[in-house]
Amino acid sequence: MNLYFDVWLALGLLFFASYLMSHRTYLSMSFPIFGVVTLSSLAALISVSLAQIDLGFSVLSGSALIAAIIVFTSKPGGKKAARAAFFSTLYSFGVAAISLFTQVFGVAGVGFSDGFTIMRTSLWIQGVVGESPLDGSKGLKRGWGMSSVQALGDRGEYLVGFVPVIFIVAIICSLLIIFRVLKDRSVAIALSATTFVVLLSTEAVLRHLYLMNSHSLIWLALAVLILILLDQRTFEMRGRSLVAVLPVISAIAFARFDALWVIAPLLVPILLATYRSKRTNGLLILVSALGPLATWLLIAVTNFPLGGPVGIGIVVFGVVLAFLLTNAIIPVGWLEFGKLKKIYFWLALGITLLAFLLANATSSLQGMFANFLLGEGLWGATIICLVGLALIASILKRKKPTEELFGLIHAAGFLMISLLFAAKLGDGFEDGILGGGLVRSGWGDSINRMIVVYVPFAVLFVANFVGRLTRKSS
Repeated sequence: MNLYFDVWLALGLLFFASYLMSHRTYLSMSFPIFGVVTLSSLAALISVSLAQIDLGFSVLSGSALIAAIIVFTSKPGGKKAARAAFFSTLYSFGVAAISLFTQVFGVAGVGFSDGFTIMRTSLWIQGVVGESPLDGSKGLKRGWGMSSVQALGDRGEYLVGFVPVIFIVAIICSLLIIFRVLKDRSVAIALSATTFVVLLSTEAVLRHLYLMNSHSLIWLALAVLILILLDQRTFEMRGRSLVAVLPVISAIAFARFDALWVIAPLLVPILLATYRSKRTNGLLILVSALGPLATWLLIAVTNFPLGGPVGIGIVVFGVVLAFLLTNAIIPVGWLEFGKLKKIYFWLALGITLLAFLLANATSSLQGMFANFLLGEGLWGATIICLVGLALIASILKRKKPTEELFGLIHAAGFLMISLLFAAKLGDGFEDGILGGGLVRSGWGDSINRMIVVYVPFAVLFVANFVGRLTRKSS
């Protein structure tokens, strides 16, 4: 049994730092996760490209440096620092207990081919395996971040304790969305308790508690971004919100190639609005996304399927060029919640129809029907209920600015799903099986598993629906 004191201490230090920045529960709990993913990814890149280093000590040192900088810049009083130290200690003991429980009782083990790739990549990072397993499209799909975190442990033991932490925090942050939407606290408590039971009783969701992949991390990132938007009522990131967003984006960029694509409906307007408000802040967000992505692709992925090493440069240059053109062309008014909502709905509809037309629509619909209505995807009745409530909530009239933001996030959720279809379509082009359909029957289908990232949007839909019924939404 391994205790990994350096990792638990690193998480505690990052919690301490985030608590000093903001008392928001979702930031304090999620910031350490994204920070550890980013720091371990950077340490792993150094280890495989320059020389083998102590990954755990490197992450701990980076966390201590971040905490020291935030203490120096925020200059907290004694009481605030004491509270931060107390809660960060509880956080560290909590995540350590989860890992120890996993190791002692051996409860981990939702195995998948992508999980085995993550495990083998961690061994390569540790120097146990001599050849990178991130070859071609496999490197794009499996990513780098989770393998880097896994490499902090001993041949797989640590990751099975870290994934549950991500899952639990993702659940908590998703439920906190309800309290941002509903004014009536008793209704919010009752709805969050009901949602909690529904999520944990849905096998397709619960399996992510120990699924060795980055789905829960993307789920958490989307929940945090939604909470930040609900708090700020604006896309512009500055000050503490900017500091909170940067590790979220960098961790997602390390997670997998299509992760930024998935969160684009929220990331792009944040990037544009922040860049237009203060160019330096916008560039920080852009670099936090493209820097990690380009670096791990260049070092980790062999035989990059889109033109090799030159292709990586072309992809990054293309994204930057697309951003500059978008910033120059799109009017400021298009970033208003109501206007962007309409654009997102039409984009979602167009991309989905195109994806189904280019693939085998019949096979795709049959797979979706089997997964979401017949139980093959292990979703039970959850998807049916959530989609029904989502449709009702999305067509309800909204007059207040806050509710326009709800409508935008609804549309962003639909667009995100269409982007998942587009990403799956890209797999078909690459594998030469374009006619095989976008969705296949069974929980093993990638879209069926990754649809868990839709949970924060679904929670907002339900909370908005209940709020409209009780007429006490924020």
